[in-house]
Amino acid sequence: MKKLILLFLATATFSVVSCSSDDGGSKDIKPEGYPETLNQVAFNAQAPGTRMVLTGKGFDEAKSSEYKITFVKALPTKSSNAVIAPRAPKPEESNENVEAYIFKVTPTEVHFEVPKEVGNGTVYFEYKKYKTPIGNYQKKVK
Repeated sequence: MKKLILLFLATATFSVVSCSSDDGGSKDIKPEGYPETLNQVAFNAQAPGTRMVLTGKGFDEAKSSEYKITFVKALPTKSSNAVIAPRAPKPEESNENVEAYIFKVTPTEVHFEVPKEVGNGTVYFEYKKYKTPIGNYQKKVK
């Protein structure tokens, strides 16, 4: 009986050790060439069309066409012919994004323009499908 209990404990210990979470499983790895640092952008109710700068370290002008800065696209307003949902969605529930126009890249800066059809929500810097949040945009109220 003691051998059976000892065998059970050994099997349970082996099972727990083999299921360890530190076994180097899939981790979110940045692609090669991803900027070393990205600083947050203070949008502070900037109007659509405003030119802004993302600062950081490790940007590459040669990769500027692969860089994306994505905003949440504005939801339709009541003045459009859109169907009104039974409840108002949260700011980030727009299922579409809109990209900013990037017009200049230096080793420490990415210059971009806030899109005209921007809505409220998190703004992301994206390179090779790897996204990093860089700020939260709140549309300027007139």
